[in-house]
Amino acid sequence: MTDRSTPGRTEPLKSVETAITVVEGLRELDGGRVCEVAERTGLANSTAYKYLNTLRKHDFVVKEDNQYRLGLRFLTLGGYVRNAVLPADRIWETLKTIANRTGEMTHFTTEEHGRAVMLYAFRGETGVQTRANVGQRLYMHQVASGKAILSTMSDEEIRTIVDRHGLPEATENTTTDADALFTEIERIRDTGVAFNNEESAEGVHAVSVPLAPGDDSAIGAFTIAGPASRLKGERLTEELPARLDEAVNELELRLRYEGNPQSSTE
Repeated sequence: MTDRSTPGRTEPLKSVETAITVVEGLRELDGGRVCEVAERTGLANSTAYKYLNTLRKHDFVVKEDNQYRLGLRFLTLGGYVRNAVLPADRIWETLKTIANRTGEMTHFTTEEHGRAVMLYAFRGETGVQTRANVGQRLYMHQVASGKAILSTMSDEEIRTIVDRHGLPEATENTTTDADALFTEIERIRDTGVAFNNEESAEGVHAVSVPLAPGDDSAIGAFTIAGPASRLKGERLTEELPARLDEAVNELELRLRYEGNPQSSTE
């Protein structure tokens, strides 16, 4: 698991922060002209231009006519990070197995700096794409995978995350009270299964099981998500958790006795 402590007091480099602001601004705009990036980030046009072209020089930004957009260099780095920290081939194989057995959309999520980060997604035959996307950073308490991972942490670690990120509300069903969250975490620890009942998006239900092949906290969680109209009743509370348990237990055994092979999914 990652370091979840609050960043230290060391003075950050302003130039690096500005570059990150420009990158995030471009992402939010889905590409744009210099003046649009400047307006979005609060920078002067000349400053935005310098940063955009520096990023362009290193292939992090692409320019097409007068429009700038993020470049595929980020995919190179993202792919490296995703495959370097976890047994990618085993996770991908298990993800597809779950999706094919259930027909639903499946995700694999890990934790970084107290946020849930979706690493992989695979759609089963009848699966429906939800609002969550690969690479998206999510609040742990809002999603089933986040709560599944939290359940394997100590109470102190959970409090650190809550203190750092708070418990913001996404829908009227989101848990925003720390005591209520800890009560739910205790239930998840007892059952090994976490649920999302329209807590991150209206009309979406999800069920998640942590992947914890060792004695430490979970390295991530597998999730099945879909329309609340279909993922309900015993299918949500019994059938799908059983499918997840079966696949995840098998993977944990393989990782425990084979080690953690790290290779690409290609």
